[in-house]
Amino acid sequence: MLIEHAGARPEIDSSAWIAPTAVVSGAVRIGARTRVLHGAVLTAERDQDIVVGAECVIMENAVLRAAGRFPLRIDARVLVGPHAHVSGCSIGPRSFI
Repeated sequence: MLIEHAGARPEIDSSAWIAPTAVVSGAVRIGARTRVLHGAVLTAERDQDIVVGAECVIMENAVLRAAGRFPLRIDARVLVGPHAHVSGCSIGPRSFI
């Protein structure tokens, strides 16, 4: 589900895949060939944004948040494991969370 929040809409690369039960809300950019699996939530609140690079996998029920003074940046080829909670940080390329 893609949700506009505070006037910002998610931007999803045409080659990315978002599961029908995932939630992507606000100023979220998702790169090429990235996969967001079932139950994942990516939410950008209060004037911050989320950028997910190319060829990432956001696994089931992971929660990614950006809010306040803390944007969230995920570089290319990162795997965020199931049920992980990631808030307001930067993650380098080829990382496993």
